[in-house]
Amino acid sequence: MIDLVLERGISAVVLTSNRDEKTRKATLERNVLDYVVKESLNDLDYIVQLLRRVELNQRTEILLVDDSPTARYQLRQHLEPYKYRVHEAGSGEEALACIEAHPDIRLVITDNQMPGMDGFELVTELRRHISKERLAIIGISAESGGALSARFLKRGANDFLVKPFSQEEFTCRVGQNVELVDLVREISSRADRDYLTGAYNRHYLLEIGDKYFENARRDQLELVVAVIDVDYLRGVNDAYGHDAGDEVLRRIAASLTGHLRRTDVIARYDAEQFCDLRAAAPGDRGARDPARRPHHPGHRVDRTRAPAWQQPRRHAAPRRCAGAEGQARRPRPGGGRRGTRKRCATKRSGGAVSLGPLMIDVAGTALEEIERERLAHPLVGGVILFARNYASPAQLSELVAEIHALRKTHLLVAVDHEGGRVQRFREGFTRLPPIACLGDCHRQDRTRALHLTELHGWLMASELRAVGVDFSFAPVLDLRRHAGGVIGDRSFGRSPDTVAELAIAYMHGMQGAGMAAVAKHFPGHGGVGEDSHLTLPVDRREYADIAASDLVPFERLVTAGVPGIMSAHILYSQVAPLPATYSSFWLREVLRKRLGFQGVVFSDDLSMAGAGEIGGYGERARNALDAGCDMLLVCNAPEAVDEVLEALAGHTDPVAQLRRVRLHGKHPSDPARLRRSNRWQDAVRLLGELEREPLLDLDL
Repeated sequence: MIDLVLERGISAVVLTSNRDEKTRKATLERNVLDYVVKESLNDLDYIVQLLRRVELNQRTEILLVDDSPTARYQLRQHLEPYKYRVHEAGSGEEALACIEAHPDIRLVITDNQMPGMDGFELVTELRRHISKERLAIIGISAESGGALSARFLKRGANDFLVKPFSQEEFTCRVGQNVELVDLVREISSRADRDYLTGAYNRHYLLEIGDKYFENARRDQLELVVAVIDVDYLRGVNDAYGHDAGDEVLRRIAASLTGHLRRTDVIARYDAEQFCDLRAAAPGDRGARDPARRPHHPGHRVDRTRAPAWQQPRRHAAPRRCAGAEGQARRPRPGGGRRGTRKRCATKRSGGAVSLGPLMIDVAGTALEEIERERLAHPLVGGVILFARNYASPAQLSELVAEIHALRKTHLLVAVDHEGGRVQRFREGFTRLPPIACLGDCHRQDRTRALHLTELHGWLMASELRAVGVDFSFAPVLDLRRHAGGVIGDRSFGRSPDTVAELAIAYMHGMQGAGMAAVAKHFPGHGGVGEDSHLTLPVDRREYADIAASDLVPFERLVTAGVPGIMSAHILYSQVAPLPATYSSFWLREVLRKRLGFQGVVFSDDLSMAGAGEIGGYGERARNALDAGCDMLLVCNAPEAVDEVLEALAGHTDPVAQLRRVRLHGKHPSDPARLRRSNRWQDAVRLLGELEREPLLDLDL
């Protein structure tokens, strides 16, 4: 029976109760897949897994490297019954060429003794370019001894076999190594994909976006980024249930995947947003005009020209082009005149300019003409408001609406509105207690404190969203070690665990009102009492001390998905030579790499004394961006804004632009309806009672 099955090219597994060793060896020599003795139901599970593996093996490529054709033939005979796709190479050099030609090879089986490049050198060369997660390597040799196997493993091999070996041992080792690579690939794929729609997720988009941007800059190519916002999804969820809303998102993702280019990176960027990232091709914006197309043969970008926003518009026939959000638009004929650059910037930035890296302030309760011109500059991405900008909720709503109307991708509008002594808008807004009250409550009643903290975040955010403000710089994650310092009652408390737990609840409350949280001040202001508005505070602790305390709340909020983090103007003298805002160690190494943060990194205000250790405003801005900031605050210094705009001329970072877009507020509330809601009334009552309770500074 076995011979009949094998003659027809069918793989065979023998399941038997015969335990005779001689029969087992004779059967295995006939190239059956396995010889399984029936002992329990687990044996059936093993066979099912084996058959599933054989099916997957038809897409699994393996490379055999040995200078002996006979040895390669013998190994191939062991592998072919399992349906692997087998390649062969007679030397290390041939192996490298084969890997380059077949990048999907998942396992290399290599002998050690070969002319030219031996097995050790081959493993070393492969590991320079391909990690263990993508390619497994098994070393084989007729030489025995632990030293040889250890050398292979230290060079980067996953496994090692000594000749002669049994067929069962060989096939089991091969199967385990291939399965491990497959599992890692599957885990990586799931980590990169949105669980609901199957599109890529935001983490993957931002990671691959960095590589796209670097490649495009190196090769002088254009990138096209389109953001697709799904309108009224919340209404679908409310009317038909979340299952219907989920199906809408799945259909949209399937439609985008089916209609856009296969090489596009299509990602679900946020709950209601998708993104398409692509390298520009003929037909995309700018690709039809050889004079503007960087990848046109022989073309080189003229870096001496003024940025596009400064170029005077010339009379020309109307031409179709893509807007900033991927929508087709037709430029107005005519336009500005030579020598009127600021006017030109104001007119042109209404639709085609994305959010820039600069957040600035305005002087009063309404915009002045010079402020409108600054806000139209493509390097500006947002406005921060102060108490001087506020007269009443109606006036503030009009001011925010005017700011939003300046740009099609509207500018971000932010404010410091934490509660307590840092609350910019008072009359007409609920008086918010300092968050130290919440930390004090937590020591007495954890459940009540978490509920009140979420209400605090929701109430603050919902009242700001009702007048159009996109976000507040909150919550504060600094630890309260200096009761009389600049942080003081702005902190939840001294305990890193308490601060982290309450901050996550606060962030959830903000999210419930349609507002993104921006935590501050990274990596922690708790170790100093000085005010960085007035001086540069110096924290002399070691990194280990900071990581064990101040970094804990930031790490946990990053894990919880906080969209934004603000840096501190503090010098951690035992860790890095520059203040955190200018330190690539703190922002790129610690925040991005070690903590895995993927959101927007804000600098604190560059006009503060703590930021003045580095040159003028232009130099401060360049250093902060180079260190890893995505958005820079320049407040109360309009002349400094012009200096920064000039210093950053030509700056572009598509990945940072995508991060900034995520901070737009969602689902604004109607002010009158908000105040009639039971939740608003309960929040005002409960938080008012909390503020009247005595504040006990008993953290240990």
